Parts: sequence; structure tokens; C-alpha cells
Amino acid sequence: MSRERRGLWTLPIVAGGVIATSLLTATPALADGQACFPRACSSSPAAGARWEDHGDMFYVHDYKADGKGTIGIIEYYVPGEGWYGVGNRVFYNTKGSDGPPALFNLEVREGVDIRYMACLGKVASGYCSGWKYESNNG
Repeated sequence: MSRERRGLWTLPIVAGGVIATSLLTATPALADGQACFPRACSSSPAAGARWEDHGDMFYVHDYKADGKGTIGIIEYYVPGEGWYGVGNRVFYNTKGSDGPPALFNLEVREGVDIRYMACLGKVASGYCSGWKYESNNG
């Protein structure tokens, strides 16, 4: 087999190996979205809230051992009426930064807009992320 022909077969095998390796080692997406406080989610935040519309899962993260609890707030929108709390509206992570995120399996109607935020300490503390807006397409 000539060098030119061998080269043609080597490229697909190498490229296929790279693609297969990339597919096998790809990091799974953490969530459909995430809100964090006081910094961006990629910059060591203290609190985080995460929504996964597939399964209507709401996670509240405590990322920092600072003695303060973390809270996630989630609401859905009804056109012409406004925003309403999902379930209790306010969800607490009481597991601390050493534990896993608090997980809440919620029931949210398909196709509605939702918004959520993460807070550090008490809701009235003002130490909250901005609202993260998404559509529940799960």
C-alpha cells in the first residue's frame, strides 16, 4: 500500500478515535441553568440554585463553609397574572457545604416560564443572586 493510501486510512481511524474518546470522556452538563451568589458560578460562589427541567428537579447548593445556610427560590409565570411560587417557593439546604446539594422534585407545568435565584443566609438578607429565567420544556 502506498504512503498516500495509508495516510487516507490513518486519518479516519485517528479522527474516529478522537471523537470516540471525546464522547466517552465528555463532562455531563451540570444543569439547564444555574444562579449563584455572590460571584459567577464558575468563580467560587457561596450559594447556588440549579434547575433541570427534565424531571423538574431543583437543587440548592452550599459551596462555602461559612456558617450560613443557602436558599433557593423558584417561581413560575402565568400570562396576564404574574409570578407564583412553585410549591413552598423557598427551599433550604440544611446539609452544609460538606453535604450534597439539597434536591427537590417539583411539579411544574410544561411550557411555562420559570425563574429562580440563590440566596445566602435568610431570604430577607438581600444576599441573593439575580433571577435566572428559563422555560420549563421538560
